[in-house]
Amino acid sequence: MIITGDHGQELNDNHLNFWGHNSNFTDAQIKVPLIIAGPGVTPGMETETTGHADIAPTLLSRYLGVTNPVSDYSSGSDLLNPQPRPYQLLASYTDYALVSNHNILAVSGTNGGYQLLDKQNHAVPGEPDFNQLQQAMGQMRQFLK
Repeated sequence: MIITGDHGQELNDNHLNFWGHNSNFTDAQIKVPLIIAGPGVTPGMETETTGHADIAPTLLSRYLGVTNPVSDYSSGSDLLNPQPRPYQLLASYTDYALVSNHNILAVSGTNGGYQLLDKQNHAVPGEPDFNQLQQAMGQMRQFLK
């Protein structure tokens, strides 16, 4: 059994007058509960970053007998054996972001412009890690021909 949500709900958590969801990529809007119960699942709390893309690999490899490498069919990994990630690739209705432990690189899906932000959605000086951005763009088109 897996129970989760699709987004958080901000209630002006960062004092920038954001209410609801789909308006930024701060923790208040991107962190959601994810509960797993089933055979082989040890009770506890995971501290590694995980995501919804990890659900399919977990179910397919642990419970449905798929033996292919996860990279054949998903950009996720096994929720019960999470691997450290340099960033999380997230999307809203129109934009996407690379969210790391230190900052947010928010990219406009309409014009390609970007903002480098701190974890509370304030602009910060500096340049994004363009290598990470290139990796993420490759990840987004991984299964397209």
